[in-house]
Amino acid sequence: IVFRNPKPDAVDRILVFVVFEPTGDRAHIIDSACEQAEKHLSIVLMPRSIRSIDVIPRTKDGAPDRALCQALVRERASLVPDSKP
Repeated sequence: IVFRNPKPDAVDRILVFVVFEPTGDRAHIIDSACEQAEKHLSIVLMPRSIRSIDVIPRTKDGAPDRALCQALVRERASLVPDSKP
């Protein structure tokens, strides 16, 4: 699933969550995901952050739930202590 990073100060504007199969070739899958993103989003929006997730969140109709993915990113960001003095 590809979605906009919800953090206002994010360097990576686009994030990708991927479910990796245990026996899958991660390097090949990442390369393929990048190729698809470039094809559909352009090089300007190319994702630099591909993250592993156990299950892709889905809406009631089965579509990928981008809003929930953004909420997961915001939640994780709130758990990470701010390293600025």
